[in-house]
Amino acid sequence: MNQQTSNSQLLFSIAKQNLGQLLSDGNANFGCAITVNNLAQKAWNCPIGGGASTNLMYQALLDTKRFTPILLANTLPGDIIIAPTGYAKDPSQHGHVGVIAQYGILSNLSEDGRLHEQWTIPAWVQYYHLNLGFPLCFFRAV
Repeated sequence: MNQQTSNSQLLFSIAKQNLGQLLSDGNANFGCAITVNNLAQKAWNCPIGGGASTNLMYQALLDTKRFTPILLANTLPGDIIIAPTGYAKDPSQHGHVGVIAQYGILSNLSEDGRLHEQWTIPAWVQYYHLNLGFPLCFFRAV
């Protein structure tokens, strides 16, 4: 059965409440993992892990005691989408991470570092997966 967990519902709720907020250390270009970790800290009193690194966050998301990988077709609000640095066609490409929302993806905006619903899933797939060659990675908190 494909349904939100209480942890994914809480993450989505906290993310919606923090739209427009600066949740990173001010480094807008590399603040996505910090932003998502700060949302997780607010929601669960525990970050996902990996600090500012999408690569290390991806490793933390592989912890099956805390997260389960899911397919694109099964994503729901509160799930995590990540394009981890080091996994693109060009491994020097910087990755990105966000929280699935009702109509798109909540992530920090490089221009101001604040949390916005800036991506749609099709736009993310086109840019990060098809253009840059990142794998499609989705996780749900258990």
